[in-house]
Amino acid sequence: MGEVAALQESLKLIAGKLRDSFNEMEASEQRWQFALSGAGAGVWDWSLLDNEVYYAPQWKAMLGYGEDEINQHIEEWEGRIHPADADKAQSSLRRHLQKETEIFECVHRIRHKKGHYLWVLTRGMVVEHSEQGLPARLICTQTNISETRSAKELLRFRSSHDDVTRLANRKKLIENLQADIQRGQQRGYYSALIYIDIDHFKQVNDTLGHAVGDLLLRLIAHRLREHRGPADTVARLGGDEFALLLPELAQDPEQAQQIAFDICKSVTKHIHKEFVIKGNPIQLNLTSGIALYPFKDSNSPEVLRQAEIALYRGKELGRAKICVFDESMLDKLKERHQLQTKMRNALSNAEMVAYYQPRYNDKLEMVGAETLIRWFEPNSGWISPSRFIPLAEESGSIVAIGEWVMREACKQLRIWQDRGLPASFTTLSINVSPKQFHRDSFVKDTIEIFNETGIDPQLIELEITEGVLVDNVDATVEKLKQLRDIGVRFSVDDFGTGYSSLAYLNKLPIHCLKIDRSFVMELQSGGSECAIITTIISMADNLELEVIAEGVETEYQLEFLKYRGCRVYQGFLFSEALEPEIFEQRLFSEAQELA
Repeated sequence: MGEVAALQESLKLIAGKLRDSFNEMEASEQRWQFALSGAGAGVWDWSLLDNEVYYAPQWKAMLGYGEDEINQHIEEWEGRIHPADADKAQSSLRRHLQKETEIFECVHRIRHKKGHYLWVLTRGMVVEHSEQGLPARLICTQTNISETRSAKELLRFRSSHDDVTRLANRKKLIENLQADIQRGQQRGYYSALIYIDIDHFKQVNDTLGHAVGDLLLRLIAHRLREHRGPADTVARLGGDEFALLLPELAQDPEQAQQIAFDICKSVTKHIHKEFVIKGNPIQLNLTSGIALYPFKDSNSPEVLRQAEIALYRGKELGRAKICVFDESMLDKLKERHQLQTKMRNALSNAEMVAYYQPRYNDKLEMVGAETLIRWFEPNSGWISPSRFIPLAEESGSIVAIGEWVMREACKQLRIWQDRGLPASFTTLSINVSPKQFHRDSFVKDTIEIFNETGIDPQLIELEITEGVLVDNVDATVEKLKQLRDIGVRFSVDDFGTGYSSLAYLNKLPIHCLKIDRSFVMELQSGGSECAIITTIISMADNLELEVIAEGVETEYQLEFLKYRGCRVYQGFLFSEALEPEIFEQRLFSEAQELA
């Protein structure tokens, strides 16, 4: 009541002064306008008995008009109100004139002389009544709140939208999802949430920079908007993850699922079309998870979780997949969690073992070996690396596993050194994960292991992926050089399957390229793999790098590789990975035979 009383008293005081005399009114108006101009407010005074309005100079100036450009009709105010706000303003005024409210107050837009609209706060009160008790006079103030309103709207927008793409953010998506769940339950329609991940997007940032990455995100957002319907929500959930909310697809769940699947296929095809940024052609694949709703007890966090579970199932299947959530995925998710729990104890329980797969040259001499980890879990038996290595990468436990493998391999190498390594055996290879390599202490930790075990660093080859090479190139080169200076060799694992490291090959202190097994396996098909392998070998030769072919399993593959100039091989044609004792026996017995 304090605010109402103050306004009422202020307006009555103004009205009283205006009533005294024209001269007094003029003097009062000058003081009144002076006071109100300091607050940025303009006044209009409406006499309802003769239907004339006095618009103060400050009111006119606020809208860009001079003294003589506004007449005394109420339409001067009404006709400038934004059409979308007119009913609201008229309704608020009507309720006040009918004594339903103590103050007339309305936030609305009003047209400026130049055509744009200002946000204003109009507040007023009836200060005189006729002898019959009807409103006779209304005085109002108008305050320009455009800047405040714009700031509030910007804050509100930023709280619900992503800064980079201007798409809805996770918070907004969950709000819209919950509202749609409730509508679906009321109307009997099924909807879908599509959770999207851009495959290998990090490689774009690593190779072309974050500015290009952000631009690409905005272009992806634009293409996703092109595929949405009027009621759909497109959101960026963070990083390279997006979501599409598709409401009320069908009343039959199978039909709704098919519609969602078809939309997802169309979106995938649209995003796969080549982007060109600063002359760089970029093609992207999507992995997507779809969750239908509403079902009994559906809620937004659960639906989002189901779509995410379906997405990760697609990643497990090799990416570039569309998966629809079903309950069996929950069982697989539980298996993953159980595997992660078991993996945490595997090292301390001595369940993991380092195996060694021999490498041979074209003279059939064993010239080295790759260290490979194997896991025997007491209850589950042998667990494939393809199952637990990705989990270790996700959880970060790959760092501890990687350090353990390096230490075990160096211990074993010291045993072989003490026994007298054959002259042909020059390299023991150890895989290093990106997370392990990018630790600040990687070089220091590696050298400590070498010193502890007493091995010759010149016998060690560290295998790194293409992604490591292009991520923070300067820091990568520095680490490679520090270890190269003590004799360590470096090879690029699975070369040709990553985004691109060609631009860096001549700058990096590496020694060897490993041709990925996926290319070798397809050699007999006579496809593009033959040309790819030939190109890799030729390029390595020009750069004076060694080439190793992985996954050699047939005589045809071996002869092709020999003919093209590859001289070192690894694969089942020669040997599978062997446990330490068997490998050691073969290493020294073959050396004796060749001698």
